[in-house]
Amino acid sequence: MLHREDEEVGVVHQTRKIRVRAGVLAKNYIALISSYLREKLCVNPSRYIKYPLHYTCFNDICIVHEETGKYYSVTLLYSGQWIGVMRGSGVYLSPLLYERVYSDNGYRAAIVVAERGVKNFLYGKDILAESIVEKYPPLDNPVAVLDEYDYRVIGVAEPSRRMGNVFKNVYDLGIFLRELS
Repeated sequence: MLHREDEEVGVVHQTRKIRVRAGVLAKNYIALISSYLREKLCVNPSRYIKYPLHYTCFNDICIVHEETGKYYSVTLLYSGQWIGVMRGSGVYLSPLLYERVYSDNGYRAAIVVAERGVKNFLYGKDILAESIVEKYPPLDNPVAVLDEYDYRVIGVAEPSRRMGNVFKNVYDLGIFLRELS
C-alpha cells in the first residue's frame, strides 16, 4: 500500500494502486450488448455501435468503448464512444448510449427517479419503489435510471428478485469517484 504524508496537517493518507488493463471485447459480451439493444430497446445495434469493441479496466471497473485510433501514448486510457461498463459477469450500456437511443426512439427499459432517490443512487444505494416516478417497460432486465429533474441517465439498475419493487444499483456515475479516488 502506498502512503503519502500531507505536509500541511501531518495526516497520512492511504492511496490505492490502480491496475489498468485493456483489450478487445470478447464475442459473448458483444452478443449481450447487441441482444439488449435489439430485444429490449428495439433498435438496430449497428446504428449505435461500431465494431470492434474494446475494453479498458481500472481495477474491477471495465469501460467498453469503440476504438477510433491507435494508442500512441501510454496516457491514453481509451478512445471512441463510451459503449458500456462490465461489472462482474455482466455488461451494461453506458448513459451516453442510452441517451442516444432515447433521443432517436423514446424511452424503453427505464425508470425515472425522484430527487432523493437520485441522491441515494449516486452514492451506490438501491432504488426503493417510493422513489420511482415513472416506469418505461420492459423492466425485467437492466434498466436505465433517469433523473426526474432533467431526464438524464445517471446509471443502470436491475430489478431485485428477492425484494419486490426494489431496483438494485448495478453502477451509477458516482462509482468512478468512489472506486478510483
